[in-house]
This record gives sequence, C-alpha cells and structure tokens, in this order.
Amino acid sequence: MLGAIMDKLNELSEKMNLIERHLFEMDDRFSESFDLAYETNFINQSAKEIAKKLFEYAIYPSNDDLREAAEDYLAENHTKFYDSMTDKNKYF
Repeated sequence: MLGAIMDKLNELSEKMNLIERHLFEMDDRFSESFDLAYETNFINQSAKEIAKKLFEYAIYPSNDDLREAAEDYLAENHTKFYDSMTDKNKYF
C-alpha cells in the first residue's frame, strides 16, 4: 500500500516537472516572439523615418546619403542604442 502511494507521488512529481519545463519553454518562446516583434517594429519605424528625411532633398539617395541619414536618425532618436554600437564604421 505504502509502495503504491510512493509510486503515485513519484509519478505526480514527474508530471509536475514536465509541466514546469513546458511552461519555461513557452515563456522563452513568448519572450523571443516579443523581442522579434519589437526589433521588426524598430527597424520598420526607423526605415520609414530615414526615408522621409532623405526624400526631402533626394529622390534617389546615394549609399553615403543613406548612411548619413541612418546615423543621424539613430543618434537623435535612439541615443542609447546608437551609443551602444561599438564599431559604428561596421554599420555605417
């Protein structure tokens, strides 16, 4: 009798551990999805604003114009992100 109860408790404990692992996995997936959605929104919004600035003076901007506008936009509007970039030449 005691052995059967212990077996049931062990089985329940294993199931609880399995549920807990699934919850952690789901939380990780939600977190990744949120991060991806935020990054996508950040990129889309930045591209729109950069394009608006460029369109004011150039319909067909050069690569240098794009780099300069992107750098200026990030420096003005996303200062923390811009300052965190260690090698700006790599990106601009």
